[in-house]
Amino acid sequence: MSDKYAQLQLQNLSKEEISKHKSEAEKRKAELTELKAKGGKAWTKELQEELDDIVVALVDFEDALMLAEPTKPEEPVGFTKEGYKVDKGTEKMVHVRIVRGRRFNPRSGKEESAPYRQIFTFGEWQLFKKNHKILGYEIIDVLHDPYGDAISLIAK
Repeated sequence: MSDKYAQLQLQNLSKEEISKHKSEAEKRKAELTELKAKGGKAWTKELQEELDDIVVALVDFEDALMLAEPTKPEEPVGFTKEGYKVDKGTEKMVHVRIVRGRRFNPRSGKEESAPYRQIFTFGEWQLFKKNHKILGYEIIDVLHDPYGDAISLIAK
């Protein structure tokens, strides 16, 4: 890879900086492609190597953009249902109302399983949100979610 792109520490750059370097590389690639299309003695081995380096660098930029940390939102991501009081010591835990199994009898419409409140630590929450449907649980309501990802899992 060319010296210009080899020295960039992509993992230490923000998304904006990576995008800036990518756009510069795309401009240079367009210039070189146009020059190559004209052909003649102006096209040299060194220019071909530079074009090859830029193509490789663009792939690296794409990878770095996918892996780059998203910019932090200014407002907190969390959610607390209005009127719900979070117990002291459980502020960093996810509070949800869940039900296991069939909630209503399809013939009579009567409630078979009553929903209940469940509180999860971060690790427990990661496992639960991944496997709750397989285990037969439905998330009825989100009471408190400091991580902001539980609302999308509510059963409809």
